[in-house]
Amino acid sequence: SNMIYVGPALLVVAIGIYLWMRTDQGTRTIDQLKLKLPVVGEVVHQIAIGRLASSLALLIQSGMPILEALELSETAAGNRIIEEDLQETQQKLLEGEQLSDELAKRDVFPRLLVSMTAAGESSGQLGDMLGRVAEHYERESAASIEGLLSLIEPAILVAMGLVVGLVVYAIYIPIFQMAQTAG
Repeated sequence: SNMIYVGPALLVVAIGIYLWMRTDQGTRTIDQLKLKLPVVGEVVHQIAIGRLASSLALLIQSGMPILEALELSETAAGNRIIEEDLQETQQKLLEGEQLSDELAKRDVFPRLLVSMTAAGESSGQLGDMLGRVAEHYERESAASIEGLLSLIEPAILVAMGLVVGLVVYAIYIPIFQMAQTAG
């Protein structure tokens, strides 16, 4: 009797969550959760930093000023937390701070990115250094994804075995029960 209310209630909750995820606060919270997930969070972070470094490298190597390159690269990472930190970094750069110093102040940017940015700033090869960072994180994320897939494969096999076992059980138990009552 209460099942009549459960379906519509679940639908309302699902629609509410969907609408909340489309708000700025919802997107920010989801992106923050993505970065903090135990195993997957590291992969998401590597991919985001790789995209950011790749975008920055390409724009800086093509001769674009750092501030404009940062502004255009904000969305390349695909994460609101990184995007907000980049916006704060841009403001500090306008005040005369160095890019590597500002990246170092934010927890979302890894040490490798910070140190390679510092090396690139001091040598005048920022674009090349960011390109190397991008390549590194692309390799790391690919290796991490392979590792995750190798962990998921056995779990899928076990789950499939359980499903097949349940189906066999559901089919044969009634047959055995009918055989016992007939015999």
